Amino acid sequence: MKRFKNEIVGAFVIAVLVVALVFAPVHTPTRAQNQGSAQLQFNVTTGQFHGFAGGSTSTDMILDIQGGYPNMIVNLPAQGASITTATLCPAATCTAGLYEVSTALSQGGTACSNVTAGGVAVTLAYTDLSGAHAAQAFPLITQGSSTALAASMLFTTTLANSWGSGKFVIWTTGVAAIQYATTFTACTTGTGIYNLNLAVKRIG
Repeated sequence: MKRFKNEIVGAFVIAVLVVALVFAPVHTPTRAQNQGSAQLQFNVTTGQFHGFAGGSTSTDMILDIQGGYPNMIVNLPAQGASITTATLCPAATCTAGLYEVSTALSQGGTACSNVTAGGVAVTLAYTDLSGAHAAQAFPLITQGSSTALAASMLFTTTLANSWGSGKFVIWTTGVAAIQYATTFTACTTGTGIYNLNLAVKRIG
């Protein structure tokens, strides 16, 4: 009988804890969890955590933490020409804040037979507190060097030997979209095909 009562009590305690976890209003934008004089809030609209030091709500003391998921992704395989300015992230999605733009380039199609010339460069367009940047070169790490930055990915006669990647951190005021473009130069012999991948995520 005593063992039976203990099992009943244990089940009751578990049920109470489950109900408390399910109905606890910790996911509402206005709910704050206090730890001493600090507060931690989670905003379900933006997916951000806001930490307020010393109970202050001053904007210079707010810590925003996001999950690191890209806001927008662009995957464009088999490109054989320059891409004029296109939108990577519209202003309505990438509002004012700090963003990390990542890119990965690779050669595709049939490898060029002569590569005295040939390659592709990426540029970004965005507006920060200093004004509009129309065609900012995207610095790349390429097959040419693992340490020195390059302005473009150069084509080679072997597909696997032609690649480029990089990250570019920018601040946007949110008044204009974050945009991208490419400048394509064909191989000396052969056309040259490239694959372009871009992603942008908010980091602050």
